[in-house]
Amino acid sequence: MALALAAERGTRERPFIAAQANAQARSWLARPRWPAERLWLWGNAGVGKTHLMHAWARAQENLGRKVQWLQAGSLTLDSLGQICVAGVPWEGEHAPLMAPRLDIVIDNIETLADEAALLHLLNHVQHLNAGVAPRAHRLLLAARLPPARQVFTLPDLASRLRAIPAVEVQEPDDRLRSSLLLSLLAARQLVVAPTVIEWLERHLPRTAQALITSVDRLDALALARGVPVTRALAAEGLADLLTAVEEPAVADEEGKTT
Repeated sequence: MALALAAERGTRERPFIAAQANAQARSWLARPRWPAERLWLWGNAGVGKTHLMHAWARAQENLGRKVQWLQAGSLTLDSLGQICVAGVPWEGEHAPLMAPRLDIVIDNIETLADEAALLHLLNHVQHLNAGVAPRAHRLLLAARLPPARQVFTLPDLASRLRAIPAVEVQEPDDRLRSSLLLSLLAARQLVVAPTVIEWLERHLPRTAQALITSVDRLDALALARGVPVTRALAAEGLADLLTAVEEPAVADEEGKTT
């Protein structure tokens, strides 16, 4: 019986795959200081922004810092104008924002619904950092687009975000695509013949999201039918994604194959 359960990507457990596509982002994250202690990662879905931020968060925790992780869509202001995350107050004497040596990771900026809340958070963190060396709080933000290409209603928020260094996590190169595909298959415990894997690498779109979608579909289809992942199964289940798929040979009326 196949249950509709979301697959756990395990980004906190699996090692991040270092490659040229994410080299610039890794270089920035390795710096002990950022301009105004803020950094913006951007890139298409599936390129590894969240995974990379989890790896960075683990490194900060190992250094004794505290990391607060939130989704931009959960950020709001209450009736008193206080910052809340998923309805939980973040301001006050013992609230999360008052923790020393604090790093705040804000993922999926495109889901932000309360722009005033993010603006208030930026201003509050700037106030807390004033006169503190090294600054107590750092902000790491992630989105699919850089700040200059995001649309914000509040001019003050737009100007503050566009002043943040923005670093792109690029689509994977061939070596990274191969490693990512193998990692995704292993996470689903899918045993796939090397010839099928090579065929998928040749015919799938050259994006990380295409690999993720493909493995999700193959896992569901193989489980539903109780069969292994073959090239025929992949060609059927991924027909709308595959490019330049070879047509099977067919016999004409004289028995010749074409």
